[in-house]
Amino acid sequence: MTKLQNIRTQIKLILELVEGIGKVYDYYRYVNTIKELTDIGKDGKDFKLAMFREIKRKDPPADDELNMDRVWEITLLRQVNDSKASQKEIEDLAETVCDTIKDYDDLNGSIIEHKNAQIINIYEAYFSEILCHWAVLELETTEG
Repeated sequence: MTKLQNIRTQIKLILELVEGIGKVYDYYRYVNTIKELTDIGKDGKDFKLAMFREIKRKDPPADDELNMDRVWEITLLRQVNDSKASQKEIEDLAETVCDTIKDYDDLNGSIIEHKNAQIINIYEAYFSEILCHWAVLELETTEG
């Protein structure tokens, strides 16, 4: 397993520890259609999905060629349901994800360190034909 594969595996495993997160998916890597991804996120009558992907790779400084920084985007989706206070649910879930990641400062030994996950944005938008709350988080990791 490469370092990158190990980091991806550890992020997925840690996210799966968060109660109520729904299906955790390594973004669009293994689906051919948006319908396949929508089916993955269905949870009974609700839609719950967490996706993550690498969005930026920062080249290491010349004097530190062994350490590479990566920025990961974690996206949480919840179907809008006012009767379940889904807006509050997505806000609480985003904070819980940040707190959970904080507890794994080296992502189970796959990196040297990370800057704690940060909530970038929470908003409503359609995913396929489902109105969802979206929470976007960023996680910066340093591998050695």
